[in-house]
Amino acid sequence: MIFDNFDITLDDPIPISLDLDNDGIFETLAQEFDIDGDGIADTWQLSTDLDGDEIPDQTSIIHGIDTDGDGFLDETAYFQDTDLDGIPDTPYDTQDVSYDNGMIGDPVDDMEHWHQQTYQDTCAIASQEFILDDLTGLDFSEDQLRQEAIDNGWYTAGGGTPLDCIGNLLESHGIPIEKEYGCTLEDLSDKLAQGEKVIVAIDADEIWYPDQPDQDDILANAFGMPGQGVNHAVQVIGIDNSNPDNPMVILNDPGCPNGQGTMIPAAQFVNAWEDSNNYMVSTTG
Repeated sequence: MIFDNFDITLDDPIPISLDLDNDGIFETLAQEFDIDGDGIADTWQLSTDLDGDEIPDQTSIIHGIDTDGDGFLDETAYFQDTDLDGIPDTPYDTQDVSYDNGMIGDPVDDMEHWHQQTYQDTCAIASQEFILDDLTGLDFSEDQLRQEAIDNGWYTAGGGTPLDCIGNLLESHGIPIEKEYGCTLEDLSDKLAQGEKVIVAIDADEIWYPDQPDQDDILANAFGMPGQGVNHAVQVIGIDNSNPDNPMVILNDPGCPNGQGTMIPAAQFVNAWEDSNNYMVSTTG
């Protein structure tokens, strides 16, 4: 089975490259997660470049469960993108395993609209694009929305999007939103449970490099200047509470190649979110 191809541990800070078809070319990036918090990896996200253009165009998720407590995964659910639309849409080889168990939100649907941002500082524009494509049924381009933001003073090339301008592109295309500081994970869950779309501002370093000390937090704590490290915007597309002791927040992160449906431990997410004073932009119906 596909598990035989993995030689990774929970200490690996970044995804690793795999050659799943044994053709000598490493075409797949694999990232592992410990969903149930028992110290054993049980879920893998695979991003595969099928056509050799160095852009992942197929995503698969393998979810395993140790039903008898013997330390080995003996039931699996394998979700694969069968129509090459960039989203895992068909489960097969399933044995009473539900990936959606304990899930708040609809991450599978939202993952369909993800892509990596084109410019270094267009994370907020790309995150709004995901939502616009989903809710309007139209295919917006990042360049189109970037120019609209420039024309309206909502974005500066090289400077990005100010917090209070995140969501303005949604409003300009007829989608009502609200902007809030001081939100909680429960507030975010309520929004997702109601089918609303959510964008948050975070310190990306705490998500991308969790094993490295965060200098922004060190300075903020030393000098009493919270909020110095916020540098990124992402769409939150789900919360997986299948293990209440280790909930996972699921992101559409435009800032990294494997950002489609990235799963982050809730405590790590909240720590990164706090840098913006828990700023959240959400749709309102």
